[in-house]
Amino acid sequence: MKFVIHPLFSPGSRVVNHFPSRISFHSPSSLSDKDLYQYLQNLNHTFGISQIYSNSAAVITDGSIKKSHVATAVAHIWSYNSVVKQFQVQSINITSIEAKLMAIHTGLIPAIEMNNIYDIIVITNSITAAKRILESKVNPL
Repeated sequence: MKFVIHPLFSPGSRVVNHFPSRISFHSPSSLSDKDLYQYLQNLNHTFGISQIYSNSAAVITDGSIKKSHVATAVAHIWSYNSVVKQFQVQSINITSIEAKLMAIHTGLIPAIEMNNIYDIIVITNSITAAKRILESKVNPL
């Protein structure tokens, strides 16, 4: 059996933050019920705002590895309160962080390529992985 590496993970792929003043990360300040509630309220508000303006889109992603060692990356691009594009990519022999980054990449690149979309909000359970990669000097990809 021959294994094929997803092109995202081929040598030379990099995550580069070219817009450090435009990329921000938001997480709940603690796991208390009050902080989680406030965080979810802010997240709902942010998503709602992204659906009002014609030049905005929200990319919702999830990347995980199942017991079968198959990584699945899923991304949904929302605009005007409906899914305008959805993607699913599978790969094997990658780490959990790579699966999460693959999910972000799977949704973010098509959103960037959409006409008249200038404001993109990414909602993901992978924020810690993405933040670590962007803030580190060593890039595992």
